[in-house]
Amino acid sequence: MANRETFYTSFFGLKSSPFHVTPDADNLFLTEAHKHAIGAIYYGIVARKGFVVVTGEVGVGKTSVLRASLDRLDTATTKIIHLFNPRLTAAELYETILIEAGDTVEDQRHTLAALHHLLLKSYKAGVNVILAIDE
Repeated sequence: MANRETFYTSFFGLKSSPFHVTPDADNLFLTEAHKHAIGAIYYGIVARKGFVVVTGEVGVGKTSVLRASLDRLDTATTKIIHLFNPRLTAAELYETILIEAGDTVEDQRHTLAALHHLLLKSYKAGVNVILAIDE
């Protein structure tokens, strides 16, 4: 008897196993609501609209939609900082963002200034910095 992974991939013609602990954007069934959310996230990022918020009940696909949206972006002109379940103070959040963006600061009193400088530098270089917080 074949294992379940082989059964699902061969029977349904899938490229990879459909069941993982974390969502897999490659096996996303897009409803109209998912398509709308992906479009809204993508437009908000590309048009540099500022904040985009996606809300919904547990299990409706928010993480999958976010990953699918981020996968569409041009990595040459986009820096993605993806935080998962960040239970951080404001200072810790700023420091984490700075580190994930590839920079550090020795004196934590200057973390926000260093982050501001890094973001301005990225903007001037034509790099769109995306902060995705997936709680």
